[in-house]
Amino acid sequence: RSAEEGLARCAELGGPARRGRARRPRAGTAPEPELPIAPGRLRRLSYRRAWTAKVPAPSALCVSGETVVVVGEHGTSALSARDGHPLWLGPRGPGAALALPDGQVLAAGGRQVIRFGETGRPVWSATPLASGAPIASACLDPEGRSATVASATEIAALRVEDGRPLWRFAPPGCGGLILAATPGLALAATSDGRVYAIDPALGRLVWRARLGARPLGPPLPCGSALAVLVQRPEGPGVARIDLDGGRILPTEPPELGRVGGLCAAGDAVVVAGTVGGEGEVVAYGASGAPNWRAGRGILGAAMPQLCAGPAGVIVRGANGALAVDGAGRRRWARAFESEAPGGPPPFLRRGILLLGSDEGVLALDPSTGQLLGTAGREEHFWPAFLAADERLTLYGAEEDGPLQAYDLGTFLSVVA
Repeated sequence: RSAEEGLARCAELGGPARRGRARRPRAGTAPEPELPIAPGRLRRLSYRRAWTAKVPAPSALCVSGETVVVVGEHGTSALSARDGHPLWLGPRGPGAALALPDGQVLAAGGRQVIRFGETGRPVWSATPLASGAPIASACLDPEGRSATVASATEIAALRVEDGRPLWRFAPPGCGGLILAATPGLALAATSDGRVYAIDPALGRLVWRARLGARPLGPPLPCGSALAVLVQRPEGPGVARIDLDGGRILPTEPPELGRVGGLCAAGDAVVVAGTVGGEGEVVAYGASGAPNWRAGRGILGAAMPQLCAGPAGVIVRGANGALAVDGAGRRRWARAFESEAPGGPPPFLRRGILLLGSDEGVLALDPSTGQLLGTAGREEHFWPAFLAADERLTLYGAEEDGPLQAYDLGTFLSVVA
């Protein structure tokens, strides 16, 4: 026969495989590439609810090793990924949590940044901003060596290993900051329409670009350029910046009524937006002109959400999801049973596309759109925030809680 079928059962929650600690890179190193969950082609995944825990209304959710971190208006808290029991409380007040590649966590809130070890004990604590203003956002550099944090008017960088301050910068005339990072550059977009590129280790200004419009989101690296959503007097648009020198690149308007997200697909940038309330996506190439449009009449009346796919982009709308290749050709489409606006953005984990829907959380083959499994269909599990760990355990929270975990029970793969 041309194919051999194998059925493998994952370890029970709390079993030996789950209790054992895998070797992880030390702090300050980049995470290793993810491996597929099984050899061959996956055909079926089976999920079961593992636990439920009460949490305050979250604003963000992430997983690091055996720790699930919930960020909320009143602070950051951590729970055991194994059983949902509370582990530690982070800084009070709104902030951010950054998952480190070694299973540890950087939690920022109030004036503090704390690095929590894998056991939940603080490794170090720092107060990086000279102004003493509350930290509003945080960003980790791609190599995991430094982190930047920002208030509305000041940026500071710390070394992840020991919390040592690296540099501070207060952009003149700034009343709001949005952080991002790309290899070799810390990026900050300011409320007055500038983007600063800074050497993450030395704090040296590499270049500064004037957008001429208010940024609506963080700068996104796309090939040799950055893309930023902006609000101009005539309507929303896209600004592109040359990564090498900060030169503004000519870019035509997307002709969208609203814009809500960006996604890099190779050297192209895809913009999510709406026209007359209907979802649509627009893709730009190197010329700065729209290459193609997709989704109108299909995605439904909500802002689309984007995820980079194996050969293009995956778009989730209120009515369903579709995958589009780099030339704008539809690869597959999947309709929802009923309209499902909002929810968490789709994302890939170990080669599986995870997508919130009215049917629960769907696990799909990102190349074909084939349904591999569903989590929480019977429980009407429709989280506003969703994360997954390396075992493909799902953690989801509604806007006002609770937090639920779904274990991967079994999977079926076909090896040619």
